[in-house]
Amino acid sequence: MTSRRVVIPRDLPANALRGAGSGLPVCELEGETMGTSWSARLQLPRGLDREWAEAALTSSFALVIQQMSHWDPASELCRYNRGAPGSWHGISPEFFTVLSRAVDVARASGGLLDPTLGEIVDLHGHGPSGPGHHHPGRVPEARGRAGWERLRFDPMGRAWQPGGLRLDLSSIAKGYAVDLAAERLASLGVEHFLIEIGGELRGHGCKPDGEPWWVSLSRPSGSEDLPETVIALCGLSIATSGDAYRRHLIDPRTADAADGRLAAVTVLAPSCMDADAWATAFFIAGAEEGMRLAERERLPALFTLRHADGEDGGGREGCRYTEQWSPAFAAMLD
Repeated sequence: MTSRRVVIPRDLPANALRGAGSGLPVCELEGETMGTSWSARLQLPRGLDREWAEAALTSSFALVIQQMSHWDPASELCRYNRGAPGSWHGISPEFFTVLSRAVDVARASGGLLDPTLGEIVDLHGHGPSGPGHHHPGRVPEARGRAGWERLRFDPMGRAWQPGGLRLDLSSIAKGYAVDLAAERLASLGVEHFLIEIGGELRGHGCKPDGEPWWVSLSRPSGSEDLPETVIALCGLSIATSGDAYRRHLIDPRTADAADGRLAAVTVLAPSCMDADAWATAFFIAGAEEGMRLAERERLPALFTLRHADGEDGGGREGCRYTEQWSPAFAAMLD
């Protein structure tokens, strides 16, 4: 029988268990957004209709798409990408929050997370132009137009388009959508909830019976011998980068798909935006550098490594998997 590993927050919020014994039913909602599924489980306060809670969630997702989608030509992000060289672009507060945070993580990670790789992602066939737009020979030229250091902001919340800079916030915007939905629910008086978009989650409070919102981490196929990891998601968010997205994750150092022995990296953080961004940065960094970054940032992170014949990480069948975790993650183990 596979063993189970339990992870709990070291510092529970003061109101974490205030919802215990409330007698409220758990309201379950679900749908589709951003090319994936979403779900929410919450203690619905008396007097608040289910429809209001669902509207708060779906409107949050729609706002992020309207502002930050690189698939929607009418989005603010796409308008910025089409901007003339030397032009300033007013962007909405939410867009500014995400873009400026992406730059913060880019700076802190030495550019391992780079929100300006939109053209390179597209040339690899993973962007809005589709798989038919696969032109690796044009990547070196596009590489010269990318670079987070070229981004500039002004105190009025505007972003500078130096020319040819194409944003792609896929590695942070989904996490922010979870955060924004959580803020919208809180504004309606919902204190106890679990929100998920495509495997990225944020939890607050508890269930009516006092149990936390338990989340079981998915494991790479073939790694079933590893312990099951179950996390009490209370005042925390979680995001994972891994094999399912490997070809879509571009290493800014090579302008090619991320490669290496890592099968997955899971990060815990107060905000899902940060968990999303750092999971990407750690995965691109690789096992050793990623762990050093996790230790420096004091973030709980679980690294799943694949060991194949020749250690080339190429195969999937017959692989052996091991795990490593950061000191902050180890401190949360029960």
